Amino acid sequence: MGLSRTLFKRACFRPRPILKAAAALALFLPTVSQALPIFARQTGNNCVACHAGGQFPELTAYGRMFKATGYTMGKRVALPLAVMAQANMTDTNKANGPTRGLDFPKNGQPMFQILSLFAGGKILDNLGLFAQVTYDFYNHRKNTAAAPVDGPGTGGWVGRFTVDNIDLRLADRIVSPNQDLIYGMSLNNSPTVEDLWNSTPTWGFPYLASTIAIAQQVAPLVNGLGQQVAGLTAYGYWKQTVYAAVGAYTAANGALSVFSQGVDRTARTQIAGTAPYWRLALTHASGPHDFMIGTYGMIANAYPDPMNMKGPTTAYSDIAIDAQYQYILDPHAITMQFNYTTESVRWDGATWANWVAAPDPTLVSHRSARLNQLNLKGTYAYDAGKFGTFSGTLNYFQVDGQRDINWGLGGFFDPVTNTNSATPITGSRANDPGTRGWIAELSWKPVQYVRLGVQYWLYNTFNGASRNYDGNGRRASDNNTVFVYLWGIY
Repeated sequence: MGLSRTLFKRACFRPRPILKAAAALALFLPTVSQALPIFARQTGNNCVACHAGGQFPELTAYGRMFKATGYTMGKRVALPLAVMAQANMTDTNKANGPTRGLDFPKNGQPMFQILSLFAGGKILDNLGLFAQVTYDFYNHRKNTAAAPVDGPGTGGWVGRFTVDNIDLRLADRIVSPNQDLIYGMSLNNSPTVEDLWNSTPTWGFPYLASTIAIAQQVAPLVNGLGQQVAGLTAYGYWKQTVYAAVGAYTAANGALSVFSQGVDRTARTQIAGTAPYWRLALTHASGPHDFMIGTYGMIANAYPDPMNMKGPTTAYSDIAIDAQYQYILDPHAITMQFNYTTESVRWDGATWANWVAAPDPTLVSHRSARLNQLNLKGTYAYDAGKFGTFSGTLNYFQVDGQRDINWGLGGFFDPVTNTNSATPITGSRANDPGTRGWIAELSWKPVQYVRLGVQYWLYNTFNGASRNYDGNGRRASDNNTVFVYLWGIY
């Protein structure tokens, strides 16, 4: 895929903030790296062995085998730890309005934001671990005396530790002249974290994105349960051709709360009972080419109020089709991914009845609703030897769904003006989740443990419209965003 002149023209690209941020972030760039990250130390291999073009976390065929066999290939290391740091800058096209400080915090300002600690690798011959704990220096803002209630604060910034992805695996392999079967179990805290391809939500593009930019507001449930649930998944990989997995997830509360530490309970989706999950993928490799086509899905019931785990629930049914193609032949690496997810939602009876009883007929409410999400992504990486690795990525994303007040986009009836009004900036005057756009990314990896990159997010539509989507005059293009980052792991 290529980045057209039309895309640059429509993006209203602004280079000055990028140059300013790149200069500031360059202060963090190490000149020498003398140790390999955690799994590279264990296997003795360079990062490009497991990651396509060395672009973490895109896995090669060897990387997929390492993961499927439970992170146990190689020898145990004395100190199975690694650390990751991230500095970045977010600059939104139009960051103004009465809620600027809340909706666009630290806009245009370089930040040292994330520090992560990884633990993992080979524990026993058949037992391995991938675990990440992250400290976000700008997790949220304090409430003040003027605004003491729950919700976005207006005081100083507060950092917080959170548990990121956890994947504890028990795995084995049966190999004979006529047989090759890898099988195992994964205890984890995110649906699709156990998966081997980068076309699924947990490991899908963008691999790094701004946490403070205005972004897509509604997504399928299976995409957003990470760090909120605990689950056990059994899987098998037969002759590196057929991969299948089945599992079940439940809310990460009580004894399972270790899987959701640091995630505010008011921001979680609380699953009722257990939610089944499945995965099936067919793969084929031929020389430098590697193909995969698959499907996965989840069925879950969730409480509408995360603080009240009683009463009626909303039912979700998510089914996805995904595919991946890789071409890896030094010095070139090409990866392409496709994902289409469709979700059927049946709102809990009480929520639906409340809106049906509302006097305004323009407040659209269905007993059931549907949401669809499409992602198309292509990356090219070129290893320039002593000059490092350069890569470019183009991603198209699209969300479409029925207009419905229950998406929570803030379109409410105003009896005085007899119109709907929405939450400024993040709301939708039509209660429409429809959002479409592009992400273009360029990155440079001077050494295998450091990446400097810039993304441009371009929105064609946002929350159902290209103009005045929030009823307050805001355009979708006002949310176009430059994101510059420096990402290092050691």
